[in-house]
Amino acid sequence: MATVFKLTSISGYLACLLDIPSHTLQFFPTPVFYPISDFHIDGTRWSTPIVLFTNVGVLVVLWIYVLRKDRIMRQEENQPLV
Repeated sequence: MATVFKLTSISGYLACLLDIPSHTLQFFPTPVFYPISDFHIDGTRWSTPIVLFTNVGVLVVLWIYVLRKDRIMRQEENQPLV
C-alpha cells in the first residue's frame, strides 16, 4: 500500500513539473513561485507538432511495453511447472 501511495505522489509532482513549461504567456500563464514571486515561464503549447507527436509517441511506446509485459506474465502463469 505504501508503494501505491509513493507512486501516486511521484506522479502528482511530475504532472506539476510538466505543467509549468506547457503554457504560453498568452494562454494560462503558470506562476511558478506564486506566493513568493509573480515569475512566469513562456512555455510551448501542447498543440505544437513537436510536443504533440512526442507525447503521443511516448504514450504508444509505454502502452506497447505494458501490453507485452502483461502477455509475458500471462504466458508464464499458464506454463506447466518443470
